[in-house]
Amino acid sequence: DALDKAEALYIEVQTTVKEGRKATKISLTAMIDRYLDYQQNRVTKRLIKSDRFGTIKSRILILLRFFPKNKSVSAIKGADFMEYTEFRQGEGVQLYTIVQERAELKSFFKWALHQTYISPHQLPMFEEIRNVRANKRTDFLSREYVECYQALRRMIRDEINPRRKKDIEVFRDFFLIMGNSGIRFAEMRRLKWRFVRNTYKFKSEDAHPDGVAEIYLPADMTKTGVDRTVIATAVPYLKRLRDL
Repeated sequence: DALDKAEALYIEVQTTVKEGRKATKISLTAMIDRYLDYQQNRVTKRLIKSDRFGTIKSRILILLRFFPKNKSVSAIKGADFMEYTEFRQGEGVQLYTIVQERAELKSFFKWALHQTYISPHQLPMFEEIRNVRANKRTDFLSREYVECYQALRRMIRDEINPRRKKDIEVFRDFFLIMGNSGIRFAEMRRLKWRFVRNTYKFKSEDAHPDGVAEIYLPADMTKTGVDRTVIATAVPYLKRLRDL
């Protein structure tokens, strides 16, 4: 029995080498870790942004739920991915998002092929689906905006835990600055005080009574990769946040 196993292992290693793959086995978890190290290095070199890395990581880690624990890479077949779409729909994920995930997984396995961790027959084969478009985001109505900040006021008023009260106050101003500047969520998270260049008031009759703030967004923190300056009617919220 031991000889049979040794012979089978020898044949497997020989086949692996002939296919140009690495003779040593690697687990799916280890291959994912190496891919994420590769992508993190791209962040360091400023080839991609940290937000993009976060997206890649979240999509690749889905494989650890899709495949059984400690799955060997050599045991993966391209046809295994035919069930991926149904699996993700079962988790309540929209079809448009699944299409993006599938593209990410294809890139991951192409990298693995280039690294000789897998052979061509292991590249993902997905179920064919119709062309889908992203659901259009609904407009944020003025009424909804008012409901949000009024709800936050009530939460702050009713909260008795000092630490939690402060957390809600920070979130309130975070929300109000976004709503009065048009700054994206990811950009807002990376905003520094030094990017608030100036605050000033206009003397015209229709000028905002609290004045405006000039906020600079460097190219490396914007979604488009182009720097821009935002004029925000958020002076009171910036001051309140600074004084917390």
